[in-house]
Order: sequence, then structure tokens, then C-alpha cells
Amino acid sequence: RLVCVDVPSGATIKTPRHNTVVIMVGGKGLRLRPLTNETPKPMLFVGEKPMLQHLIEKLRDQGLTNIILAVNYLGDQIEDYFHDGSRFGVSIRYLRESAPMGTAGALGLLKGEEVVSPIVVMNGDLIVSADLTKMLDFHTSNSAEITVGAKVVDTTVPFGVLSTNGSTIRGIEEKPTYRDLVNAGVYVLSKDVFSSVPSDTASDMPDLITERIEGGRVVAFAMHETWADLGAPEDLRRALDLLDKG
Repeated sequence: RLVCVDVPSGATIKTPRHNTVVIMVGGKGLRLRPLTNETPKPMLFVGEKPMLQHLIEKLRDQGLTNIILAVNYLGDQIEDYFHDGSRFGVSIRYLRESAPMGTAGALGLLKGEEVVSPIVVMNGDLIVSADLTKMLDFHTSNSAEITVGAKVVDTTVPFGVLSTNGSTIRGIEEKPTYRDLVNAGVYVLSKDVFSSVPSDTASDMPDLITERIEGGRVVAFAMHETWADLGAPEDLRRALDLLDKG
């Protein structure tokens, strides 16, 4: 299903930032089957647009228009829809994986590409309303090698949680809520990080982050705005409400 979309005449677009944005869109979307049997996950519609189009338009409105899509599974559908990105107000190039490379492995294919660093790397199945230009500035001001977008997530245990010493119960807390910082699937990488990724090895971003934690500088950028990973059917059902909030 192809829909011609022009850049809205009244859209507010920030001053262009030339940093390269790499979006990982090569996954098979196994948790969303059968919806993804014949459609790549980033091309599933949320309202009247594919989820990837929502993401690209958000980047455009923030001034981030230099985009590379890392494609694999049913990638021809993505390329046929977005082409060079001109009708969406952005410039799009493609990294074509011959086999699944993971969330970091595709960065090895950047060798030989014209890239403006530091680069933004993100998953293609996200709703993110955070201003990623601020994340880029945060990365630079902190002299970071990797900046990880971090979202606060509250998890409530629906039971009474026991604290014990051996078999002796010392206390019980009814339905406690725990607050954690989770990986939001959005990263900023300095040049020496992504240029060190081999071009023929599958790897994931947590592997790359772990490698750099010991000897490098890895920092977290807190995202307080709307965020969601559209990985499951229930996520798609609430996606439009989240976009309206963003």
C-alpha cells in the first residue's frame, strides 16, 4: 500500500543538523506475526502511515534529515516506499544486509559511506518524542564515546513481596513498585566507536556498549518524553494515543 505524502506546508522544521542518523529496520518482527509474515515491521501502519514514516517525519521536524536505513527482511518494500526520501523532506540512503547483522553489526557496513559524526543510531519500531538534537549536544558536552537514551520505567509487582533471612520472614511489602532506567533503543556514537565495528560480524548494541564501559566513556541521556517500543500487538493498539501525546 503506497501513499504519496508531501511535507506539510505549515510544518515547523528546525535548523538542519547534518549528523547522520542510522535506523535499524532489518528485523523480522517475530513477536508481531502473522502481521509481519509479508510486511516488514517498520511498514506496519499506525493510523494512516507506517510506523517508520512517523519516526522519519519526527526526525525531519527536528532538523535531522541525513538518514541511512539498514534493511534486510523484506527490505525492498521499505525502499520502494521511501526511495531517496525527498518526498518526505529528508535524504535517505540504504545499508543492505546480506544476512541479519543485529542492532550494531550493520554499522560495520558504514565503511565507505559518507557519514557525519557523531551519529544517531536507533531502532525503527519506536515512538520517540524526545529532541535528539539535545541528545547530540549532551553527547558532545560530556565528551562521550556512547550516549544511551534512557527511559524511566515503573514496574509494579502484583503480589506481596517477602523479605527473608533464610526461612524467616522479616517483612512483607504489598504490590511494590520499582523504578528502573531502561535502554530506549536510541544511541549517539562517536566516530571511533562505529568505525571499529567489523563489517562481517553480527552484533548487538548491548555488546558494543559493554565493550566500551570498561575503557571508554558511556553516559545515559534521560528521556522524559513519550517513548514506546512497538514490538507487540498491544503496543500497536495504543500507538496512536502515544503519538497524540507526543
